[in-house]
Amino acid sequence: MDPADRYETWAEYFDAALTERGWTPAEYARRHGGGLSPSIVSRWRNPEARLAPRSEVALHVADTLGADPSTVLRKAGYSILAARLAGAGSPPAASPHSVIEETTAMIRESGLPAPEQKALRETYQTELDGDLTLLQATIQRKIRNLLREIEAGERILAENDNDHTHNTA
Repeated sequence: MDPADRYETWAEYFDAALTERGWTPAEYARRHGGGLSPSIVSRWRNPEARLAPRSEVALHVADTLGADPSTVLRKAGYSILAARLAGAGSPPAASPHSVIEETTAMIRESGLPAPEQKALRETYQTELDGDLTLLQATIQRKIRNLLREIEAGERILAENDNDHTHNTA
C-alpha cells in the first residue's frame, strides 16, 4: 500500500507532507518559488477549502517536496495523468465530450447541495480551460520548434547545394 493512501484528500496529504518536513506555509511558498503565496499554501492544507493545485503546479509541488510526481498528481485529483506517469499505460481512449459528460453527471449525482455542485462545476471548468490553454501553448511551441528545424534543415541543404555547385565548377 502506498503511504499516501492513508490520506483521503489533497488537503490531508499536503498538510502531512508539510508537517513531516516541519515547513510552514511561508517556508513551503519560499521553497516552491514562482510567486506562490503562503495564503494559497494554507488553503491547500485546509480540507474545507477543497482546493488543489492545477496539474502543472502539482508537478512542481512534487519537485519541491521531493515526492513521487504520480503520487502528488493522484492526490491532487489527476488520476489519469498519474497512471500515465507511473507507467500504468493509457486508459481506454474516451472522447473529450464523454469525459465532460461523465464528470458533470458525477457532480450532479454526488448528493452534494446545489451550491457545492455549482462550485465544483466552476472549478472543473476552470481546470479544463487551464489544461486546454496549457495544451494549446504546448502545441504552438512545438509547431514553432518544428518550423525552425525545417527551416534550418532547408538552409543546410541549400548550403550543401551551393558548395556542391562551387566544387564542380
